[in-house]
Amino acid sequence: MSAFGRTAIELAREAASMDTENMPIYKEDVVAQVLDECQEHNRALLDILSKVHQSGVDWRDTEANDASSILLHHESILRNKRLLLGYVYARLQAI
Repeated sequence: MSAFGRTAIELAREAASMDTENMPIYKEDVVAQVLDECQEHNRALLDILSKVHQSGVDWRDTEANDASSILLHHESILRNKRLLLGYVYARLQAI
């Protein structure tokens, strides 16, 4: 997760500046990197949720650092998904 959203932003920037005359090739490797990052966030999220569940505490009563980590990973997944969909949508619009 070292890039932390930078690869998805790269796709969004390309989509924003896309020329319909000379559409660049589909960046399959960058899309795969973004999906891998989403999977990493998902694994981290599940690990935190598992730890909370094993402690026997209701998820609403979790510690602040666990709650903020859960929110951070969840929002990161949603952000990457939005950026990927925007990239694909911009390419479809250019066709």
